[in-house]
Amino acid sequence: MDKYYKLAEKRVKKKKKFWSHFSSWAIMSLFFLTLNILTSEDTLWWFFPTIGWGIGVAIHFVSAYGFFNSASWEQKEMRKEINRLYKNDTSRDDYGELDLDDIPNREQYTDDNFDDLKKEWEDQDYV
Repeated sequence: MDKYYKLAEKRVKKKKKFWSHFSSWAIMSLFFLTLNILTSEDTLWWFFPTIGWGIGVAIHFVSAYGFFNSASWEQKEMRKEINRLYKNDTSRDDYGELDLDDIPNREQYTDDNFDDLKKEWEDQDYV
């Protein structure tokens, strides 16, 4: 329960920071528009800072609400990283197959794919 609370707290803080960023962007965009209209109606420059800053707000939105918050994505990335680290570990003296039971916190990443990886390899699998 404690790890879920910490994760939820972290995500809520990210969302809160996004809304603060969005609010300041919206207010400043209106300020730029008003300033542009009052000072030089013939040259519309206000949308340049608005668009530039808006790109930053969009990236912040994706970070706070976007694609990388799904648990399945995190599990897939963890599996990839574990396998990559194991393959690149030159300190191993056995150079054998990865024993999936040795992975810490493996119960978080239980999946049918782990059982598939444990199968005995045949000669045709190496080609």
